Amino acid sequence: MFIRNGKKEYWPDSPITVGGVTYPNLRDPATRALLGVTEVPDPVMPDLRYNYVSENEDGSLVITPKPQEQLDQMLQGERNTTCMQYLASTDWYVTRFAETGEAVPPLVLAARSEARAAIIHVPKETP
Repeated sequence: MFIRNGKKEYWPDSPITVGGVTYPNLRDPATRALLGVTEVPDPVMPDLRYNYVSENEDGSLVITPKPQEQLDQMLQGERNTTCMQYLASTDWYVTRFAETGEAVPPLVLAARSEARAAIIHVPKETP
């Protein structure tokens, strides 16, 4: 990322016009030095599932953790999805039992019961 006058706005292959002169790109370090353009590393983007992120003019990031309640809702939603997927993947045992009378294995019954108990209604997340 390139910065000039405290603002991030330049990319190495983009033309730049300064003082009425257009330079084709910023690949040449001498051109960058002449124009007062410095190269800085791109900031590391945090996990957006857990944080709100905004960007300053200079390219630095403002990171604000999401509220714990929102994180709890998100994690419960993920847990609900995993449990429902497990239940769907083992429904065939229940269908087989209903159609043929062949018992559902006790471990599957126990796991299905735990999955159902772990599913909790989560209100929709608001942005």
